[in-house]
Amino acid sequence: MTLEEKIINIRVELQKSNIKKSGKNKHAGFSYYELSDILPTLNELMLKHKVNDRISLDNDLATLTLVNAE
Repeated sequence: MTLEEKIINIRVELQKSNIKKSGKNKHAGFSYYELSDILPTLNELMLKHKVNDRISLDNDLATLTLVNAE
């Protein structure tokens, strides 16, 4: 399976996982996802589909690289 196919599968499975939003904006009255809401499920899906991420921070530039771990 290509990396692109794996990313599609991860996105669909993440969408179907019904993650609850724990962040609250009291002024505008809406809820939002915090990183801690998403990461546990995303990590499990990346393990399942054998995809690794590499994050690089350099001054004003952040880069996310996804790697097919197979």
